[in-house]
Amino acid sequence: MVANDESCFMYMLTETKYSLQWAPTIFDARVTTSSYDDKQMAAAEMWTASRESYMLIPKNASKTDEEQEIENQYGSDVATYMWEHIFKIVTNQESLESYDEVIETAMNMGLDQLTEASQASYDRYMAAHPA
Repeated sequence: MVANDESCFMYMLTETKYSLQWAPTIFDARVTTSSYDDKQMAAAEMWTASRESYMLIPKNASKTDEEQEIENQYGSDVATYMWEHIFKIVTNQESLESYDEVIETAMNMGLDQLTEASQASYDRYMAAHPA
């Protein structure tokens, strides 16, 4: 099963805490990693490789019109809701015990349909690109 969606909520939350990726800027990855020692560089390369393989839906996995409609219908609202509440939990504005309720509410908002659509897209991709 796909454990996360294309938005990678937790990764993006962490990333945005330490950077302004959406700000107009020139980004050079060599500057970020230039001070890494061999162990840090190996960890960064392993993280990057794993994100592209099993943690994300491949960028070229296509969606059917119906799957895209589900994404259009539910994606923005569910993502906004999840971002708001994950941020509140991480910053201790909301209790971690509320997480189950957050997930249940997201399911009622369409997270189940989004997951099913993403899973179907991923399954088609994997069938066409066996390991």
